[in-house]
Amino acid sequence: MIAEEMNVKTLDQQKRSEQIDQLLNELDIRRGLRRKVFYLYPNTFRTLHSTLEAAEDFDGLIQLHSVQAMHSGKNEGRQVIYFNEELSYNARLILQEVIDDYWACCLCFQNGFTKQAQAIMRSTVELLTQLYYLKYLNESGSVVSDSWALGTRGIEKLTDKIAVVGKMPSLKKSGLAARLTFLYDKLCTSTHSRKDRLVAENLPRAERAKDMPSFEPLEILYTRGLLCSVLDLELRMIQQYFDEEPETIWVDQLRSIFRNMLTVLGRMQTCIQSAEKGYIIHREHIALSTGKQILYSITLEKKLELPGRKKLKLNHREAKEFQDKLENRLVKDIE
Repeated sequence: MIAEEMNVKTLDQQKRSEQIDQLLNELDIRRGLRRKVFYLYPNTFRTLHSTLEAAEDFDGLIQLHSVQAMHSGKNEGRQVIYFNEELSYNARLILQEVIDDYWACCLCFQNGFTKQAQAIMRSTVELLTQLYYLKYLNESGSVVSDSWALGTRGIEKLTDKIAVVGKMPSLKKSGLAARLTFLYDKLCTSTHSRKDRLVAENLPRAERAKDMPSFEPLEILYTRGLLCSVLDLELRMIQQYFDEEPETIWVDQLRSIFRNMLTVLGRMQTCIQSAEKGYIIHREHIALSTGKQILYSITLEKKLELPGRKKLKLNHREAKEFQDKLENRLVKDIE
C-alpha cells in the first residue's frame, strides 16, 4: 500500500514538473532577441554574470558582519540597540537591495529592456548615495535626522545628497565623486523617459513587444558601456565603504568579494573608460583597402565623430567599405 502511494505521488510530481516546464516555455519572452545578443556578445554577458556570481556568499556574510559591527564600538555592552539608528544595519539593507538590483538589471538588459535596465541602475546609484549620506551623518551621530533611516519616507533631495557626499574626502580624493555625478545624470535621461531614450527610438519594433524588437547594436553597446561604468563605480564605492568598516571576523571576506567582482569586471575596462569619456567607441581606426586609415569615435548620443585635422574625403566605394566595416565593428564583442 505504501509503495503504491509513493508511486502515485511520484507520477503526480512528474506530471506537475512537466506542466511547470511547459509553462516556463509558454511564458518565455524575447527568446529570439536574447539568442541574438548572446550570439554576438557572449563575452559581455558571461562577464556580467561572472561578476555578479562572485557575490554568491554576500547575503550570509553581510548579515553576520552587521550584527557583530552593531555590537562593537559605542554599542559594546548596551542592552538595547535601535536598528534604524545603526549605520551597519542600514548598510546591510541597502547593499542587499543593490545586489538584487544588479541581477534584475542584467536580466532586463539581456532581454532587450535597455531603458528599464538603466532605470534600475539609477536606483542603485540612489541607494549608494543614501548609504554614504548616512555615513556622513553617522560621523556626527545624527543618522536619525534622515527620514529614510527612520523608515518614514523614500530617498529625498538626492541631488543635494550627491553634493554632500561628493565633498567627502574619501570619494573626492579617489575621483569617485565626479564619476557619480556624471553617470547619475546619464541614467536620469532613461528614468525620466527623455525622447531620445525611449524604446521606440532605440529598438524599433517589427514584431510584438513580447517577441523580438528590431535589433540595434548601438543601443546594446550604449547600455553595456553605461551599465559597466556604473557597476565599476559602485563596486569601488562599496569596497571603500568596507575598507572603513569596523573590523569583524567577516569583514575581510566581504572585502574579498568586491575585489574579486572588480577583477572580473576588469575585462570591460575599454568600454568603461570610453563611456566615462562620453563615448560608445572612442578613437578607433578602420583601415580601408585603398590604404586609408580612418580615425573615428561614436558618442553616447550615438553621433559619429571623425576627429582628424583634415576633412575626410571618400569616394563612393570607400564610403561603402567604411560603412560596412563600421557595422561589423558594432557587432564585435570584447576580446
